[in-house]
Amino acid sequence: QSQAAWLQGQAVFIPCGSWLENEEKGLIPDGFDMVVAPTPSVAKSDKLPFESVNGYGGENFVAAIARD
Repeated sequence: QSQAAWLQGQAVFIPCGSWLENEEKGLIPDGFDMVVAPTPSVAKSDKLPFESVNGYGGENFVAAIARD
């Protein structure tokens, strides 16, 4: 629901993951300006500037596997 409201211009931003563009493929209106904004850090010891984003191929997931 929040992603739909965002695409309809009813929300300014939405916290999400890298899947958003692919998940909304075919629903994104023409001329919709989708951009990524960095997450502000609370640490003063950051080694990278504020504008840095974590961009790499893949997602970090943990999956629990039950074994008999």
